[in-house]
Amino acid sequence: MKTANPGFRRFQTALLVSALAIAPCYSQDFVQDTLAVRILLDRNGLTQTPVAQVAEIDVEASRITVLLLSGLKLTSLPTQIGSLSALKYLVLSDNLLDSLPAALWDLTTLVDLDLGGNRISALDAKVSNLQSLLHLDLRDNGLTSIPAAIFTLPQLETVILAGNALDTLPEAVAGLAFLQILDLSGNLLRTVPSTIASMDALEILDLHANAMTSLPDRIRGLPEATGVRLSANHLCDLGPDLQAWATGKDPEWREDQTCASPVRPRTVQAGRPGLRAFAEGGRIRLDWGSRAASGMEVVLHDAKGRDVLKSPVAAGATGFVLDRAGLGGGFIWAELRVGRRSLASAALVSF
Repeated sequence: MKTANPGFRRFQTALLVSALAIAPCYSQDFVQDTLAVRILLDRNGLTQTPVAQVAEIDVEASRITVLLLSGLKLTSLPTQIGSLSALKYLVLSDNLLDSLPAALWDLTTLVDLDLGGNRISALDAKVSNLQSLLHLDLRDNGLTSIPAAIFTLPQLETVILAGNALDTLPEAVAGLAFLQILDLSGNLLRTVPSTIASMDALEILDLHANAMTSLPDRIRGLPEATGVRLSANHLCDLGPDLQAWATGKDPEWREDQTCASPVRPRTVQAGRPGLRAFAEGGRIRLDWGSRAASGMEVVLHDAKGRDVLKSPVAAGATGFVLDRAGLGGGFIWAELRVGRRSLASAALVSF
């Protein structure tokens, strides 16, 4: 009778011990989850990083449901990632990924997928498999178009596409009936489709720093409560009705419009600091993953684009915590900047 390789036996034993160390009960599915994450880390040179450092476990199910892999310089994802069939939250932001394995689209339990700050230039149409997805973050990549498959995801509430090279927004975006937050800042859009006015659930539409030269008249049909950000564009020839609407939505929209020079394509600058926001009881925590330089500040804007808080950031800090008291209700967004120069895509916070 042929015996198993002793080295492999030792590996199995070590894996089981590791599994038992970070979960109160053992299951075959959990060992499979642990093995998949171990392979992912090892193939990216992170052999000394324990699984428990990047994974969170649902104790009752004894499965990995959260995987936090931000800023680890990942260059690839192994096909084994598709075996994490209980995964709900996957954060892959600020890495070096330029492609994604087909197995990623087998993670049909995902509700939050963060791919921001990578080198991704295209998404597979199989993204449509993620029918439970609520939040999709693709900021600061190299996307030149949005796959139509995204507009078939029925539950989406947040889509972050800031800092790409998008020059058009498909009319099909209006099919996202529950979308509350759409961040398109820092792209190459010249206008938006008129169908956007039918998006009744939309709370925030961020069009800051594009190449916008016009707006469809129907955009005035957006719900009154919708916050719209229009600064740093080329909106110089709006009619009186649209000017009045724009001023009502973003009182400072005129201040930094560029009218004297022609619109030219910009080079996408991937790898800017990404900004993530978390509500924690009575506080808001902001993380941007890299060390702050001297002169940085955090600025919070309300739904109408008005500044509600400015605070300097200590040099070297990678995050910021503030009290929610006094900020009011509704939607706000946060920005990391030096002077008037934005360093990070707007991070949107609901509280």
